[in-house]
Amino acid sequence: MALFESLLLAALLALGAGFVDAYGYIGLGHVFVANMTGTTVLLGIAAVHGDGSLAAHYVLTVGAFAAGALLGALLKRVTGRGSMPLLLGGAALIGLVVAAPSRVTALVLLAAVMGLQGSAVARFRSISLQTIVITGTIVRLAEGVVTTVLGGGKAEPDVHEANVHHALTWSGYLIGAGAGGIALERLAMPLLPPACAILAATALLALIEGRDPEK
Repeated sequence: MALFESLLLAALLALGAGFVDAYGYIGLGHVFVANMTGTTVLLGIAAVHGDGSLAAHYVLTVGAFAAGALLGALLKRVTGRGSMPLLLGGAALIGLVVAAPSRVTALVLLAAVMGLQGSAVARFRSISLQTIVITGTIVRLAEGVVTTVLGGGKAEPDVHEANVHHALTWSGYLIGAGAGGIALERLAMPLLPPACAILAATALLALIEGRDPEK
């Protein structure tokens, strides 16, 4: 996987995840469909306050995410290609674009799509990186910056490469979230942009895997 391809793949996936997470939070009753840490916190709060209906939605979201991750891991294991779970996730998003699902159906499908994405690709060249959450990404970016600064700018090339990947993923997630907030107000089909981003990432990853099956 060439460096440019790796960066583009990370950017597309982070954009899509940030967009979908913003859509879920704003449009589906303040539920994170990609960030399961946040959803788990909300579940705990709802549970201790006795809000069974709200807690049930959070449980459903976490369960759908886990199911998507399991299915994605299985598809990747059976086919040897991370592009397969991504393709399934992109197809599900297209289905949400053309249909008019209920809130619960949208929550389930979006969370499952993010689970599929998370299991599809978590390594970019030599870098371990998740595109559906950014907490760990920020921590690793901070560690990389410290390594670079204390090394007087002479850190190993892979440290610089990791820094770029982490910074790009963080930025992409942020931009995607902002775009998601705007799309809900201005687009008739607000889920079309993330669907296009994930399908573009699918095509890119399929190209990479076809050229080099080890990737």
